[in-house]
Amino acid sequence: MQIKFIQTLIDKIRGKNLSNISIKKLQNNFDKKIKKLKNKNKIKVAFLHMYATDIQNLTIFDAMLQDDYFEPFFIVNPDVSRSKENFDYQYKRSLEELRKKYGNNKVLEGYNYVTNSYIDYTKEFDIATTNNPYDLMSHKFFKISYWAKKNIPMFYISYFYMGRCHVSIDNLKMPQFSYLWKFFAENDYVLELAKKYEILKGNNIVVTGSPKMDKLATINIDSNNRNNILKIVYLLLLLDIFYVEFVIVY
Repeated sequence: MQIKFIQTLIDKIRGKNLSNISIKKLQNNFDKKIKKLKNKNKIKVAFLHMYATDIQNLTIFDAMLQDDYFEPFFIVNPDVSRSKENFDYQYKRSLEELRKKYGNNKVLEGYNYVTNSYIDYTKEFDIATTNNPYDLMSHKFFKISYWAKKNIPMFYISYFYMGRCHVSIDNLKMPQFSYLWKFFAENDYVLELAKKYEILKGNNIVVTGSPKMDKLATINIDSNNRNNILKIVYLLLLLDIFYVEFVIVY
């Protein structure tokens, strides 16, 4: 909560200097970048990953692995806002868990312990996503604002349920949410809040449903136990809508 409070204060100060003109220019640059990508045979995608427990992007990563059009990689980056113990533990945990599932080649290190330095990957990727929306927690090379200013379109999926949470308003007010090329939201409540509180007024939001629930679609439900099962219907459109953003430019 302390991190979120500090982030909110900083963002309010920065937000005063963040004009609608600069945001519009940034989004126009993203549109031009996406159009140029139509000439590429592969789209190289960076998945910035801080905490192993924030898994909202894994479904998309798995889907991209099965599509020759995309070449996804995880880039593990540490939380620089807390203790050194947390830095080491969470960073190594994320590396270990992701590499155990996806292999070393698909999981890149954002920090080099030997040289005590961070690695800038912005020149190596076409688009990106992150599982951490708070720039204050990240080193410069892994901030949403840094990748945006390098003209790397970034999409985002929330790590928690938004729309009916008060904290959603605070998040939408943060300038970095308007640095996002696309924000894939769970429901129309998020979009309505964004229209009120986001600098872009929801113009970068696409309502898709929750990708963390995609795998529920494969669960077989015993009709004899219907009364004991909470059945929730989610839209499974995230990858389709994301893919259309590229196909539409042809």
